[in-house]
Amino acid sequence: MTTLEKAPATLDFMAHPLVLRQSFDGAVMIKLGLTPNFTVNHWPDAYRQFTDETTKVMSEKLHKAGTLIGRKYRAFHPDMTKLTPDDMDELWQTARRYFGDSINQSWGRTPITIPGLTELTRANIRPVRETGMRIYRDYSEQVFNHNLLQQTQKLLIPDVFSETRDILYYSWRIDYGLYRESGDPGAEMRELAAMRK
Repeated sequence: MTTLEKAPATLDFMAHPLVLRQSFDGAVMIKLGLTPNFTVNHWPDAYRQFTDETTKVMSEKLHKAGTLIGRKYRAFHPDMTKLTPDDMDELWQTARRYFGDSINQSWGRTPITIPGLTELTRANIRPVRETGMRIYRDYSEQVFNHNLLQQTQKLLIPDVFSETRDILYYSWRIDYGLYRESGDPGAEMRELAAMRK
């Protein structure tokens, strides 16, 4: 499971569009089977425009929710105040609702595939492990691109939203104490069940 780079749990970091975009890109790479053997040097422009627009909306929703959470502090600074695990629990509910709404709405999109992703080719990708290097050696560029195109054509927006949600959930859980101090040992299992409804 891909996780975010550990950093202080401030609202500005947790809701930063580039941090959210990192999770979205990671979800796409997992779904395409590129992780952990390859990295993407350059994403197609149409894909990047889509992810920038998507993560901007999510960032705005998290900032709005985080600002409300911050009212309980005497002095709340989005770039400096460290969110507690209880704060993270509240912020996660906004994230989960966003992903739930986005997954439901994306089923009505036409097309339902991710814009620009079919333009991804081997020229955009670099092997980072021995397995990736072996695949590079064993498959011609034509065969590699054909297989990659098949994967990008099948990848649907709702699937990427689901994977992005899971990446964020486990990152926040492991790195920032999500549900760790709820006092309810069943909270995590109920959350996982709710995420998949």
